Amino acid sequence: MATCDQNEAEIRAIIERWSEALRVRDLDRMMASYETCVVAFDATPPLQRVGIDDYREAWRGWLATLEGPIDHELRELAICAAGAVAFSHALVHIAATQKSGRRGDVWLRWTAGWRKLDGAWLVVHEHVSAPLERETGRAVLDARP
Repeated sequence: MATCDQNEAEIRAIIERWSEALRVRDLDRMMASYETCVVAFDATPPLQRVGIDDYREAWRGWLATLEGPIDHELRELAICAAGAVAFSHALVHIAATQKSGRRGDVWLRWTAGWRKLDGAWLVVHEHVSAPLERETGRAVLDARP
């Protein structure tokens, strides 16, 4: 049986591989981190995405709007694993250039729920969000840690 430290190290390595896959736009490698019945509360509509195919299409659509490199950084990554269930969260910085030439540079909050299935850790739930201004209800995408 894997120790807590081993499980956390395995999850950290998966997150690092996912981040690198995003930087080089390798959608197949990105999706390898998710369970087929993943439920995602993404930063963009709709309110939820259910299943790997739906989430893959969301990522495919977003990646298609970009050109050039994608910068992706995690800060304050925390992982807690117990048995076959784990939880992780971090602050995420993403910067990329849209095909229109506009440069996007945002900070988001990321949380993931994991299950160890057949010896492999997979994301079964993901939540990405931005803080909101109380007065306007608008997302604050330039908040910094």
